[in-house]
Amino acid sequence: MGADIHIFIERKDSDNNYWYGFGDNIHAERSYSMFGAIAGVRSDEVTPISEPRGFPPDYSAYDKGIKDEYAFHSWTYLTPNELELAIARVTALYAKDADGDDDYLNFWMDYKIILEFCRDLERNNNDVRLVIGFDS
Repeated sequence: MGADIHIFIERKDSDNNYWYGFGDNIHAERSYSMFGAIAGVRSDEVTPISEPRGFPPDYSAYDKGIKDEYAFHSWTYLTPNELELAIARVTALYAKDADGDDDYLNFWMDYKIILEFCRDLERNNNDVRLVIGFDS
């Protein structure tokens, strides 16, 4: 049985100081290299952004329900800049696949799409973070 990543996006607009859960549980592609880059989970081939930080102390009420409902482990949270750094680290690790092509880099497309969505929220005057848990 493999591990999976569960991503919850939170935003805080410029009018208040409260985090809001945005959307639902995002199941991104299983990539132990990305898990390692994000929080040192299931891989030591990439330097992690940080060890798991736990659930954010000022989490939204929505995410509190998620935390209580699911038995995820290695909870952490990242900024979009940190996700971008994790993507860059994994991309550098696999700059060329076995054939010398870079087709393998599309494997992280889920994470790139999530990052672009977060950037769009930021462009609309929101602070953004990703609250992340792992199963098995």
